[in-house]
Amino acid sequence: MRRKGLIEVPRELGVNEMSLGNWVRDERRRIEAAKGTNLEPLSAAERVEFLRLRKQVSELEKDNLFL
Repeated sequence: MRRKGLIEVPRELGVNEMSLGNWVRDERRRIEAAKGTNLEPLSAAERVEFLRLRKQVSELEKDNLFL
């Protein structure tokens, strides 16, 4: 199977090359930071759930302020 080039992947995803490069760099840093600890990086599904819950907490905090 042929590996996709650094230009093809961002185009297929519809994102800027720089953005994708930043995301990859950040993920590599997170993985490296977790090495040697009991912590493991979040899976993609865990990250999606985390972001959903963060948004929900923010909405609930706004509701509480309103009340």
